[in-house]
Amino acid sequence: HKNNMAVKLVAIMMLLGCAMSERMRMKMDFGWLFHLGTEGLYPNCSNADFPMNMMGVQCQGLTQAPAANLSECMQACCGDINCGTYQWCPPSGPKGCTPPGSCWIGAVNECSNGTGWESMGRNTPAPPQGPIEPDYDDSSWAKKDVPHDFIVETGAFNPNNDRSHGYLPKNISWYRKHFTLDSSFKGMSMWIDFDGIYRNSDIWLNGEYLGNHQSGYTSFRWYIDQYTLNYGGGDNVLAIRVDPTHNEGWWYEGGGIYRHVWLTVANPVHIKPWGVYAGNNVTSVTNNRFGNAMLNVETNLTYNATSGSSQTVSLQTDVVSKSTGEKIATNTKTGISMVAGKEIMVTQNFPSLENVLLWSIANPELYYIYSTLIDSDGNIIDSVDTRFGFRKTY
Repeated sequence: HKNNMAVKLVAIMMLLGCAMSERMRMKMDFGWLFHLGTEGLYPNCSNADFPMNMMGVQCQGLTQAPAANLSECMQACCGDINCGTYQWCPPSGPKGCTPPGSCWIGAVNECSNGTGWESMGRNTPAPPQGPIEPDYDDSSWAKKDVPHDFIVETGAFNPNNDRSHGYLPKNISWYRKHFTLDSSFKGMSMWIDFDGIYRNSDIWLNGEYLGNHQSGYTSFRWYIDQYTLNYGGGDNVLAIRVDPTHNEGWWYEGGGIYRHVWLTVANPVHIKPWGVYAGNNVTSVTNNRFGNAMLNVETNLTYNATSGSSQTVSLQTDVVSKSTGEKIATNTKTGISMVAGKEIMVTQNFPSLENVLLWSIANPELYYIYSTLIDSDGNIIDSVDTRFGFRKTY
C-alpha cells in the first residue's frame, strides 16, 4: 500500500484534467505497521541516564508499566521521551509502597515522600530514537489496516484486570505508516486528520515531533506542509505512540487508531477545515413543513504559508436543498485580500429566505452550503460543502 495514495491522487487529477489546485481528500487507512507493547524498541539505558536520586519519593499521575524487576522498570522508561522518572515497588522490602512488584513511569509531577519506592529521574527527556526514526527497521512489525483496536485483538483476558474494560490488558503500543507524496504536491497546503485514537497519542513525521493529543474521543489534525517532507516517490514515515492505559470512562474503550485517517491536499489559500458556520433563524412558519428564515454564513479563509505575495479571491456561497436539489440562494463576496500566514472571516447574509423546508424528527430536511473560492483569474482554487438544517424552536 506504500504508493497507493499518490497514485490515486495523480489519477484523479488526470481524470479532472486540471492542475493540483482544488483540494483532494484521501484515506490513509491501509498499510499501517503495528507493534504491541514497547519491549525491544529502544536501546538500553544505564543508571547514568537517570542522575536524579528519587528514592523514597512517590510521584502522582504515572502509568503502570510491565516489569519484573527494577532493571526492567528502568528500561520501560528508557526510550520514552515523555518519561522523566521510573518508580519500582519491590515485591518484598520496606512497607509503604503498593502494589508490591509494580513499575510506574511518567513525567516528574507532584512528588512527595513515599516510603518503600525505589525511584530515579532525569531532567531531560530521552532523545528521539527507536520507532521515531524514519529509517527504523519495522520489517518485523504486524501489518494492519485501520480502524484497529489492539486491546480486544490480543484476547489476553485476565481476571485480575479491570472488569469494566473486559479484563483485557492495556499496553502502550506503536504504529508506523510509510507513504509517498507526488512532486506536484510541493508548495501545496497539506494536513492529516485523525478521526479518533484511543488515547494519549504522540505523533512524529519523518522524525519531527508533530505533537500530542490526549483525548480518545475527539478528532484532531496536524498541518504537515511546514515540516521536512519527501516528494516524488521518496519515503515519508508517520510514527504514532498510543497510550491507552488511563481510562476516560467506566465502559470498554479499547486502544489504537480506531477511526479513519485522512490526508488532504489543498491550495495554500483555502477554506479552513470546519471553517463554515451556518447560523439561521426561522422567522415564521407557514405550516409544519415550511417557513421563512434568515441565514448568516461565516466562512474562515486561511493563507497557509510563511511567505508569499498577497492574493485577491472571491467567495461564492450557494444554498441548495438536499432533497430537491433546488438552489434557493447565492451570494458572492469579491475583492477579499489574503495575506500569507493570516486568516480572515467572511460573513454573508441571506436576510429573507421564503418557504424553506424545515427540519423535524418526522421530516429531517437538510440543506447544503456549497462554498467556492475563486482566484483573480476566475479559477476555482478550493470548494467545500457544509450540511445544515432550518429548525424552529419554541
